[in-house]
Amino acid sequence: MFRTEQDKQAYLGYADRSIHPQNLCVLNGIHHAISSRGAYGGYLMTFNKPAPTFRSVDLSEIQIGGSTLDQGIAAFTVGSLRQEGLGLPMGAEKAAKESLLHHYMLRTSLCYVEARTRKGTERFFATKSAEVLSALYPKLSPTDKKKSFDRFEVPFSISYEELKNGTFEVVKVIPDADGFRLSRSSIHIHNKAIVIPMYAVANYADAIANFLQQHRVKLVYIENGAAQKLMTTLNRATVAKWLNASPWHAETVMAADWVNPMSFGSILLPDLYRLHEFVHVPLLHIKSITVCE
Repeated sequence: MFRTEQDKQAYLGYADRSIHPQNLCVLNGIHHAISSRGAYGGYLMTFNKPAPTFRSVDLSEIQIGGSTLDQGIAAFTVGSLRQEGLGLPMGAEKAAKESLLHHYMLRTSLCYVEARTRKGTERFFATKSAEVLSALYPKLSPTDKKKSFDRFEVPFSISYEELKNGTFEVVKVIPDADGFRLSRSSIHIHNKAIVIPMYAVANYADAIANFLQQHRVKLVYIENGAAQKLMTTLNRATVAKWLNASPWHAETVMAADWVNPMSFGSILLPDLYRLHEFVHVPLLHIKSITVCE
């Protein structure tokens, strides 16, 4: 897959690496590639094949040197964990591939998580990286700035039991009015949890918003297991007419949602068939977008 060990470390390595201040991920080749595909191609990069999303590409679909990218990440992670002193059995890169991919992303970035609970779907950010939390420090709530990260010793570590069972101890990051709040939590990846680097979802949201600013579309998305259809646009003139307001007011209404961390993972869109009615559309559950102009 990689011609030299140096090439492999440059692409996948995370030890002693700087953190991208905006993307909140390790500065290496794989995160640069995922970010670029989203920022410039409008694609959502996924792994472990969640339910297909409009313009999504799974890492298992990308070939590098006779192997798939997800296989390469799993094998690299096994080697790194063994070097760190974690005893893993032979064949772990295949037997625990799904868990290894989740660990890699959580260890190297701040991830957006959708997890099923008894009360419904919970959405939050999570990581297993002390370095990522340090980069996030300026945006933490005053209370969390006063506390040491030492309380997260368990989430920062990894055990074979976590990899075998697919249950990860993580640092949960929740946006609040005065900054991000931190707590310990668990992610059960076999319970249809979705875990994707935060920046990948943000880039995908930007691409969708930019496209909708230029077109009126029919959008299909899944909510509570049922397909929902929406005629919508983010064209400023069209939304202003729909709101019976000025273009400036229309842009202000739309921009307020884009910069709101509390609504991360969804996009607020006008329902053009219902006057003044906005709909929160879950980004990762958009199935199709068809231009109607």
